[in-house]
Amino acid sequence: MVQFTSLLTFALSLLLVSASPVKRTLAKIQSDITKVDALISTWDNSVNAFKGTPNQANAIHSAAVQLVSALNQATIDTKATSPLTTDMDALVLLGQIENSSPTLVGGLTQISEKSTSFSGIRGATAIAEQDIGDLQSSTAAFLNAISSITPAEVVSQATQFAVTLNDAYADALTNLAK
Repeated sequence: MVQFTSLLTFALSLLLVSASPVKRTLAKIQSDITKVDALISTWDNSVNAFKGTPNQANAIHSAAVQLVSALNQATIDTKATSPLTTDMDALVLLGQIENSSPTLVGGLTQISEKSTSFSGIRGATAIAEQDIGDLQSSTAAFLNAISSITPAEVVSQATQFAVTLNDAYADALTNLAK
C-alpha cells in the first residue's frame, strides 16, 4: 500500500508540474513570427509556381498545412505570454507581422487569379478553400492573441490589420467558389 501511495503522489506531482503554464517571452513570439514569415514565403512561392498540375496543388496544400501549424503554435505561445508593458513592444510585433502581409496578400491574390486552374484538378478547389479557411482562422486567432496582450492604445491598429487580412482571405474564397 505504501508503494501505491508513493506512486500516486509521484503521478500527481507530475500532473501538477505539467499543468503549470510556462510563460513565454516577447522574444519567443518574435521567433514564432519569423518562422511564420518564412512559411508564408514558402506558401507564396508554391502558389506563384502553380500552373495547374496536381503536384503543384499538393505543394500549395502542404505549405498551407505547415503555415497553419506555425500560426497555431504562435497563438499558443502568445496566449502564454504576460501582457506587454509598452506600446513599443506591441508595435514591434505588429511591424513584424505587417512585413510579411504583402507576401500573404499576394499569394491570396494569385490564388484568386488562378482559381480556374484549381477547378481543373479534381478536388483541388475544395482543398484550396479549406486551406484558405484554415489560414484565415489561424491568422485571426493569432492576431486576437496579440491583441489580448497588447496595451489598449495599440489594439485598434491590430484590429485594423486583422480586418485588412480578413478581406483578402474573403476575396480569395469568393473567387475560388466561382
